[in-house]
Amino acid sequence: MARIKIQDIPDDRKFSKEDMRRIFGGSGAADDEEKLQTVGEDGQLAQIDLTELLRKQQKFVNFYNGMSRLLFDTSMTIIRKFD
Repeated sequence: MARIKIQDIPDDRKFSKEDMRRIFGGSGAADDEEKLQTVGEDGQLAQIDLTELLRKQQKFVNFYNGMSRLLFDTSMTIIRKFD
């Protein structure tokens, strides 16, 4: 399948940027920049949420690690008393 290059399209068949915006619903560079800014802000908020979730998960793992260590030490102490 042959690809058509923009240079191959006759000038009377080419669309301007304004035509493309009208046809496809784009509103312009300013709105695109605003959308990108919004996406960036949403991404930063998501990053903060994920960081907080990771911190809570690490706290949870550390708590159960300490509990496991305590149970192990207690069990070993009891086993040593009976030897």
